[in-house]
Amino acid sequence: MAKECLICKTINHSAANHCTTCGNELPDKELLIEEQLRIELHEAKESKKVVEKALADAQNGVLHELEKKNTEIQRLNKSLQEANSIIEKMENAADINSSARNFEKTKNNASLVFFLVLLIITCCGLGIQLSSINDDLNSALDSHSLLESRLSNSKSDNEQLTNHISNLQRNIDSLSSIFPFRIDLIEIGNTDHNGNILTGYGNSLYANRMRYLSPKIYYTGFANGTSITINYKIFNPNGALNYNSSYSTTYTGSGTPVIIYQGSNNANLQNWGNASSSAYSRGTYRIEIWHNGMCYGTKNFIMY
Repeated sequence: MAKECLICKTINHSAANHCTTCGNELPDKELLIEEQLRIELHEAKESKKVVEKALADAQNGVLHELEKKNTEIQRLNKSLQEANSIIEKMENAADINSSARNFEKTKNNASLVFFLVLLIITCCGLGIQLSSINDDLNSALDSHSLLESRLSNSKSDNEQLTNHISNLQRNIDSLSSIFPFRIDLIEIGNTDHNGNILTGYGNSLYANRMRYLSPKIYYTGFANGTSITINYKIFNPNGALNYNSSYSTTYTGSGTPVIIYQGSNNANLQNWGNASSSAYSRGTYRIEIWHNGMCYGTKNFIMY
């Protein structure tokens, strides 16, 4: 379990009293299970991104190395073609000057031997380079095979991460059907019969000015687009439940239909009171917010 900072939203250890980022005092309550699962889901997705980036970088590196080797082979092939062209020119020159070749047979033979020796040396050098390139290509192919093996393992890990994320999502969906929202704050206001605000939410309430007590909840939604009914109970300074048996003997007034959306939202609940005079006395009251037989939050407030 962990604690979430209400100021900067940093997730802190459950034993921490102050936020490690901003130093704000942490609330006593720990994060609910669904928040922990949501954090784990976020971390799993970030891990998946890192794995996918590593796979892409590895593939790009192998392709770049193969392109360099192909360029070197093309350059050597060009050198061979140039050597063949020189030999061709030599043979053509020998054909055109056949009479001179007979006269200078010894010289030409010596020149031919020289060029043949030069050609052999060149070919030997090319052979050595080609052999070296071939070794490099074999090494690159071995590296490529190793990378393919690692890619295969990474794909397996990726599939496991995907399955883990799917399981987390199913757990979140299951929890959101049981706990569709979490109350972050409860505020009380004073309105008239038409819902016009007489005393703003969070301001001091005066018993003799009260008409309709109007609760407002600020919540974090886990379900999305889910319609639920929210009830509340108001206990007077004597600890007795305020209710009207025409509506309910369990809750104060009738329930409020609310559509829950994911993330931070708020909702105004059904008001309770009298249009012509105050139904409240001075003292400390308590309100409890209920849904599906469970209490989601409570708040004490004063009527002056």
